[in-house]
Amino acid sequence: MAKNTIAPVISTRRLKQTISVSILTLGVLLASGASADWAVTYCAPGQGLNCGFFPDGSYLFLLSSDGIVQTYYHQTNWIYQGPYGATTTPLPSSLPTITLSGAGAQAIAAPVSATWRVTWYGTADDVAAALNALASDAQTRAKVIVTGNGKRTQFGLVHP
Repeated sequence: MAKNTIAPVISTRRLKQTISVSILTLGVLLASGASADWAVTYCAPGQGLNCGFFPDGSYLFLLSSDGIVQTYYHQTNWIYQGPYGATTTPLPSSLPTITLSGAGAQAIAAPVSATWRVTWYGTADDVAAALNALASDAQTRAKVIVTGNGKRTQFGLVHP
């Protein structure tokens, strides 16, 4: 059964009101958008650490035969962190939910660098149309910036 989602449509009037009250600078915006996304790879029991190469900053979750999920962190090598929920250092809050079933099952969560881009538009109507064309998850993370020198105003749409 298909799940229907409804993307919010942002009216030009609401966008103009939002732009008039909040003007953002690109430097602050890009610094705040630097959080990591995660790519999760599931590996079959028995594969051990032979299911791929993963960058530093990755987490390995291994379901042991006693039902406890063991956690490892990659920094040059895999470093044991302890059982899930009682690791030696806190796990990032941005890690996605991982479900393992069966002894030996494992998953690796690898950080993916967030790539943000800015596209400039000449009018608030144009930037509103571009914002409405984004997927709903990108809409919720996108930001609008405004620059101007008194004679010319530009509207920027910054999004992943």
